[in-house]
Amino acid sequence: MTDARGAVRISVSHRGVLPLLRIQSRIVGAIILRDMRTRFGASFLSFSIAILWPMIHIGILLVIYLGTGRTPSYGTDMVKWIVSGAIPYALYYYPMRWIAFCLPQNEGLLTFPQVKAIDLIIARTALEIVTIVLAVFGIFVILGMLGDIIVPELPSTALQAMFASMYLGISMGVLAAPIIRFAPGLGIAVILLSLLMWMTGGILFLPDSLPQPYRGYLALNPFIHAAEWMRTGLYRDYTSETLNKSYLLEVSSAMLLVGLALNQFIRR
Repeated sequence: MTDARGAVRISVSHRGVLPLLRIQSRIVGAIILRDMRTRFGASFLSFSIAILWPMIHIGILLVIYLGTGRTPSYGTDMVKWIVSGAIPYALYYYPMRWIAFCLPQNEGLLTFPQVKAIDLIIARTALEIVTIVLAVFGIFVILGMLGDIIVPELPSTALQAMFASMYLGISMGVLAAPIIRFAPGLGIAVILLSLLMWMTGGILFLPDSLPQPYRGYLALNPFIHAAEWMRTGLYRDYTSETLNKSYLLEVSSAMLLVGLALNQFIRR
């Protein structure tokens, strides 16, 4: 009898949860379609521009550093060295920037009782994941067509580093979104912080080459660990005393949890 009652309770619970999930998925899907039309227009060509921006960003870096005749800080391939830092930054920066500003950009949708702030964040996150993954894939394809085939020597490690970079960007965006919604002026601070993370993130220099305590100070920047993690995947013999994978994942998780809590608090 008890088992039967338990089964009934589970069945009722499922009947209550599944319709809510279907409604939630429709709301998020509708927001994604609206976001795409608002930002990119109705054509695929307009959406392609969003994919091209990270590619142009990295292309400019390559042109500048190849034009100056500089040598890579590690290895002999300058393109591979630039990619080792630029790819993690693109995976971090572009999702972070667009997620951080999703609430003020879609403030009007929050007037509808069915739409919650978390719906906007989930929709923007899903769209940015697809966009940046396509952009990074395009970068590798174009480099291959130009004769610079970048093949990670430890593919699983490189893939983990890319996911960790994207996780950092998503988490920071989720944290920044409710803050920027109620204090729009802090949006500039978020962008400046991202630029500071770029300059101190070890993208164009070897963090291990710095003496202590300066290397320890820079290691507080979570992005530096994403770049170093990526290099351990691209170069089989690359070692890093600076790299702390746990620190990167823990900081990202803490920002994500605080961001979700802030959104719940604001909702109430």
